[in-house]
Amino acid sequence: MQGQILRSGRGRRDTRGRVLLLTVLLALVAILGGRTAAVAGSTIFEDNFDVAFEGWSATGSPDWYSKAPKNGTHSLRLRKDEAIERLISTVGYTDITVSFALGASSLDQSTEVVRALWHDGSQWSVLHTIAGGDAEEDGQLHTFSLSLPSGASDNAGFRLRFEIVANSGNDCGYVDDVLVSGELLVRTLTVEGQGTGSIRVDGVGYDLPWSGSFLSGTSVALEAVP
Repeated sequence: MQGQILRSGRGRRDTRGRVLLLTVLLALVAILGGRTAAVAGSTIFEDNFDVAFEGWSATGSPDWYSKAPKNGTHSLRLRKDEAIERLISTVGYTDITVSFALGASSLDQSTEVVRALWHDGSQWSVLHTIAGGDAEEDGQLHTFSLSLPSGASDNAGFRLRFEIVANSGNDCGYVDDVLVSGELLVRTLTVEGQGTGSIRVDGVGYDLPWSGSFLSGTSVALEAVP
């Protein structure tokens, strides 16, 4: 939630008005981190690669792949030591879930792997690995959905990565249907004044003290009225 102090009263600058305005400012600083229960699940990011392969950082030259395996018109193919990575901010969301389709083929050693990882801003953690010899190393896409720990929530540094670690260009990994979802947070804004006074919130007047709840990311215009 973004707070905006637009103006104080009707041009009056008495002490009481300044105290009220200062109180509003301090209250805003105090409540920006406040929250109540989350509400209905929402899509934060999704990419099925059908329209294009863009917005990802790439290691090597991953293929925007129109052959099997794929869901829809395209998947993404990784070979030998290629990878794709993307920053996906989860600010304003909690209870993060990551879903994706992952596949592998021609991995001839158990040390060769295709894997999905996530980053919490300081370290990488593995979501799923397909190694040479695994049942999932069958040239098909397999769907996974995982609930992440609290470190993934409300995180501007959240990242996803898909990579292959193998020895040959014949070793392949496949990625499709990437989805990041979460529960949208509700922020609580509280304003307390000294003495008499009121506040206008998005143009509507209220006596002090006042509080209200807003979905995270909502812009709220506050006007102190001495």
